[in-house]
Amino acid sequence: MRMIFDGIEGNKITAFKGIDSPNHFMTFMEDDGQPVDITAHTVTLEVYTTKQRTTVTKSHAASISVATGGIATIDLQDTDLDYDPSTYFAYGKIDSGGGSIRLGTTPVELVIS
Repeated sequence: MRMIFDGIEGNKITAFKGIDSPNHFMTFMEDDGQPVDITAHTVTLEVYTTKQRTTVTKSHAASISVATGGIATIDLQDTDLDYDPSTYFAYGKIDSGGGSIRLGTTPVELVIS
């Protein structure tokens, strides 16, 4: 499964500690380009310190915008961005609530200044 962030797969976001970074769009697609139906699922942006996804640093909830189109919106508020300045790796996560969890295969680089 792929996650397209703000229209670009493998996007890079630069955000500033303590400053809002609103209105980001996450689109989930199968490898064949078909959207993932996220109806009745929980969608989050999982942030890790490495691409290996060993330990989640933070998890940010997203709002589902177009469920059958696989589109969710995330607003990163100033209180969310209390990371130490560094580069982090964020993956989209879909949780069906029934034990099925999927993570996007391509991370978004989240650079905190």
